[in-house]
Amino acid sequence: MKKKFKSRFRLLFCIIAVFSLSCLFIPKTAKAANNERTIYCIDSTETSITVDWSSAANYLLQQKNKEWKNSYFEYFQVSIYDSEDNTSHPVSGPGGPPQISGSTRRYTFTGLDPEKSYNVYVGYSITSSSSGGWRSSSYLTGVRFCPASKTSTMPVLGVSGTTATVDYRNLLKEIKNDYKDYSSLNISCYLGYADEADGKDAALQKAKDMIGKKELKLNKSQANYMFRGLSSDHSYTAVIGANIQYHDGQKTKYKFRYFIATGIKPEGIDDSATFQKAAQFVPADTSTIDKTMQGKYFVNGQYTNSELYIKADSTTDSITIDWGTQKSTTKKITPAKDESTIELMLVENKQYNPESDKRQYGYSYNYGPNLREAVKRIDSSPIKVKSGDTSYTFNNLKKDCSYGIVMKCGYSDTDKSKDLVYAYLRDTKTSDGTEGKKQSTYSKITSELQGAYMFDMNVLRNGSIAILDWSSALENFYNQDALKDFNPQNGYYSNDYENLFTIGYAELPESCSQPDLVASYNKAIKMAEGTSGYDALSVENSYRNFRLYGLNPDKKYIFIVAFNPICYNYGDSISLSRQTFCYDESGMNYYKAQKTGVSYYGSEPKPSGTTKDKPSGSSDTGKTDPSMNPAPSDKSQDSTTNKNNSQDSSNGSGTSSASGIPVNSWPGDKGSNAETEIAVNKKVPGKAWISQDKDTIAASTLKKKTQTVTLTINNSKGKISVKDISKKGLLKNATVKIKGRKVTIKFKKGSKKGTYKFKVTVGAKGKIKKTTETVKIKVK
Repeated sequence: MKKKFKSRFRLLFCIIAVFSLSCLFIPKTAKAANNERTIYCIDSTETSITVDWSSAANYLLQQKNKEWKNSYFEYFQVSIYDSEDNTSHPVSGPGGPPQISGSTRRYTFTGLDPEKSYNVYVGYSITSSSSGGWRSSSYLTGVRFCPASKTSTMPVLGVSGTTATVDYRNLLKEIKNDYKDYSSLNISCYLGYADEADGKDAALQKAKDMIGKKELKLNKSQANYMFRGLSSDHSYTAVIGANIQYHDGQKTKYKFRYFIATGIKPEGIDDSATFQKAAQFVPADTSTIDKTMQGKYFVNGQYTNSELYIKADSTTDSITIDWGTQKSTTKKITPAKDESTIELMLVENKQYNPESDKRQYGYSYNYGPNLREAVKRIDSSPIKVKSGDTSYTFNNLKKDCSYGIVMKCGYSDTDKSKDLVYAYLRDTKTSDGTEGKKQSTYSKITSELQGAYMFDMNVLRNGSIAILDWSSALENFYNQDALKDFNPQNGYYSNDYENLFTIGYAELPESCSQPDLVASYNKAIKMAEGTSGYDALSVENSYRNFRLYGLNPDKKYIFIVAFNPICYNYGDSISLSRQTFCYDESGMNYYKAQKTGVSYYGSEPKPSGTTKDKPSGSSDTGKTDPSMNPAPSDKSQDSTTNKNNSQDSSNGSGTSSASGIPVNSWPGDKGSNAETEIAVNKKVPGKAWISQDKDTIAASTLKKKTQTVTLTINNSKGKISVKDISKKGLLKNATVKIKGRKVTIKFKKGSKKGTYKFKVTVGAKGKIKKTTETVKIKVK
């Protein structure tokens, strides 16, 4: 039996070797061909690979039980080959593939070379008590796997009550540097994560399982990930699996690395209302077919060299089509098979998103809803052309309106003929009544479109942390008259991962000089544009906000969010220039100030606007140009402002003070989007400012679990000390932790009712005097 399987595996290997070379690096779509027979790599080290075939085995049993009841696997035989040597023996030894129990679903190959990649096959024998002695033997799909050449610790940028952000930018930069001497470098990353409730080892394996099964592929430009919907009383493991492909001058080579972060523990107040978790992205099933159009032969009649050319001429209320002149003078247009006349149909076009339509109706044979409707009508109640006519006029149409046209016919020529053809014109417009050259849809959109920098995003700042929110800015940008009817979205749709918003930021200069200011803006834009170099932070298209860490509490910043808007005109995509939302903590952003003729907040009067003063990014360099040209009209300047956070109602900016305290808005608990900070003392210049996130705790809540109160100290860098000065019966019910400029007071479960008092002292520092205040917290 072993010899038989050994011979069979060698034969199978030769037959599907070419196929298997690329399997590991083919992106997983929702339903790939033969996906039910796939083996997954669910763990690897420098010298080992662990494979899992449980999904494939379960599928096979399900199918076989339809034929034989109580089917089961008698055994499996696993085999591994050096992918670069099709004739090599299995590394498991000359005795052939090892035979293992039919109940086994995983196997670990050891003693591997970290510099090589391998093809894995799993043979099986399946039978049942009702099979009459018959057995079915075959194999599961072989794929290429690599040992993990390196495992690195992945940094965590920061956590909040329900979020955590991991950062692998430097790890990807390290890979780029390691392979800088090779060509065609390609890095694909997959994400895995798990709750550590069952232990860190179990969580790590679950995360690696996700990566092996390619459940969540990340954008190639992405180098950080913000988890949402986490629980503050749990800890988590996150893993990135990086597939590396490059050319060494002779052949394509493959490597694999893990980036791992464990013990990620959210902490702080519940901010789930602000950072809501979206449904996980589902890869598109591109194997689906639009069944209403399947099997029909379509020809685009727009072009003179088309297989079947249809000329169209329009007036304000009519469209005349003519098919009498073809590129081939011997081609004859005839009625379709079993029809007596050529048949036509015209429908008024409606705007639509082609990607949404493909997901609903299928990817193949998808010509969109307008032509789908035209075909439906032409097959049921067509317009019949008089015998011998080679043209037709559609009358009583709307002025300046788009129509879809379908002609159902056949044709014959000296070298080719067709019995049934659906020739179509996707977008034929009636005239608008004006003379001269018509403006293209793209030109019309870009001439009327205001740049995204004219629409203010909101930024809430608290010391070293900032929350960026561009939801209303994006909505207002998309709702411009120039765009709203064209289904705008961020970037071309990808079938297997999400598009991104990219983020950059830079400190604003101390001086008010224009060169220094523009340099800061360009630095922030360069960071947001630095996707290929992994400089930008990013967030998936599902979200409209981001929590940013590591800012200097004593500095003001310019924040940039960049994106690639596209829109659709009756299914045809229109790509617009890359756009940026800007937020300047000094006031109105510089580009908006220039555009509107308002002096930049805190700087010299509006500069002349010479080319050298504009941002360095331009369409010529592939970077963002916030001062997009042509200039938008002044009639629709963005008026959306965060009124609760505005220093000046004319600048449209949600703001923070110089010390970084947001004004009445920071994500809080109780399910609200923002909760007001409670001032402990007045904000007197020359003293520390102390605030607390709440001053009351419900005793009923404390009976169930611990509760925390967070104090924030601003406007001073003096040493912080806290002393519990509550009355004797309330002492030792709370613990105090000081970290940075925050103090966390944690009340034990079951703490007594009463008013707790804590003496907070902030030492003198620089021009700021010593400050002492008593913080009161009621438990009732």
